[in-house]
Amino acid sequence: FSFVTFSLIRKMTCQFTSMVNAIDHIREGKTDTRVTGHLIGELELLKSGINAMAKSLGDYREEMQSNVDKATSDLRETLEHIEIQNVELDMAKRRAQEANRVKSEFLANMSHELRTPLNGVIGFTRQLLKTPLNMNQHDDLETIENSANSLLSIINDILAFSKLEAGRMALEKIPFAFRDAINEVMTLMTPSA
Repeated sequence: FSFVTFSLIRKMTCQFTSMVNAIDHIREGKTDTRVTGHLIGELELLKSGINAMAKSLGDYREEMQSNVDKATSDLRETLEHIEIQNVELDMAKRRAQEANRVKSEFLANMSHELRTPLNGVIGFTRQLLKTPLNMNQHDDLETIENSANSLLSIINDILAFSKLEAGRMALEKIPFAFRDAINEVMTLMTPSA
């Protein structure tokens, strides 16, 4: 009788050890581990439960890995898309800067080109003002001179704007005669009014 008992205890101990080892392997992440062999009674139910748990954990792990792989792939795609957008934005920025540079150069060149003939108009107007003129001719020439000076001022402002955009603008402090400026505007606008 004791031999049978000893043999039964030994067999059960081996089966429990096998189940404990299987549980340890499953806990370590080896979810393909299964308890094997034919067991009797509640031990067979325990074996089935351990194997079902290992299968569920394995399925869950595969699903989680699939989700991680999908999220990683999506993230990679998003990063690539952002990189492409950054490159496109950088190229657009460079094109805009180049267009701005060309525009500034054009404005600077045009303002220089316009100043030369305008200075000629102002110079000849001043020369004519030194000649004998009737009152209307004198007023008309002063209007021409004031208009040309205003136009020259606008052209100088365009040139100053170009310098400002290029970062080569030096600020200066000059006196400003407010009444004279208003009188000039009134004189220029009188014929239109």
